[in-house]
Amino acid sequence: MKNIALVSILATLLITGCSYGPKVVENRHNFSVTEKSIIESETELKKYDINVLYPTLQNRGYDVEEINKLIEDQILVFVDGFRNNLLDWDDSFVSEGVFNSLDMSYEIKLLDEKYLSIEYVVSEYFAGAAHPMNFIFSINFDLISNKIVELSDLFAGTEEEYLPTVAELVTAELRKEFTNREMPIEMMYTEGIEPTLDNFGNFNLVEQGFQFNFSPYHVAPYAAGEFRILIPYENLNNLIIK
Repeated sequence: MKNIALVSILATLLITGCSYGPKVVENRHNFSVTEKSIIESETELKKYDINVLYPTLQNRGYDVEEINKLIEDQILVFVDGFRNNLLDWDDSFVSEGVFNSLDMSYEIKLLDEKYLSIEYVVSEYFAGAAHPMNFIFSINFDLISNKIVELSDLFAGTEEEYLPTVAELVTAELRKEFTNREMPIEMMYTEGIEPTLDNFGNFNLVEQGFQFNFSPYHVAPYAAGEFRILIPYENLNNLIIK
């Protein structure tokens, strides 16, 4: 009964306690970028805050409805997942000033006539945990064909043909970054840079090249934070689909 009651309260909050305040934040290549938000605060039972920002597009020359739906659906997966996790979380960890929370922000890394690339930064905290769980996730869209772009869509050949080169280039840049941060190379998690799509599928298209994203715990301990590694397009020129 307790779970049923909580689900009912959450549903009510979603309808009445959320803010979806759209505002135009920038214009690029005849696209208007409108920022939307999901903001919730529940102070009686599970005591949580949700503060999520995400973009949508407007353009008279493009049919962006499908793209916007894909963006919103992906955001709702995270928000709904957070709410569902709260149902089983131990309430005893919640105290005065200690709330469960979900915060998401975004940055548009590329928006031109063909591609939209969005980087999200997420911070999720459940009361009683040692620290928030911070991570990056990305999504890339082909605006012409209205579909999500995967790494395999951009490279010729099989994964076995291009991923070793990607891994080698990224590893070299990661070693430089470890040196810049005065971190011993031995701290690098080598399993996080093996040539697999799981390791390199979190990427953004940017003007200069591919930005490969690594959340805490992926290639280094939590305290090392996030890593964003840029590999210029020309360094992969012979492998990219023209």
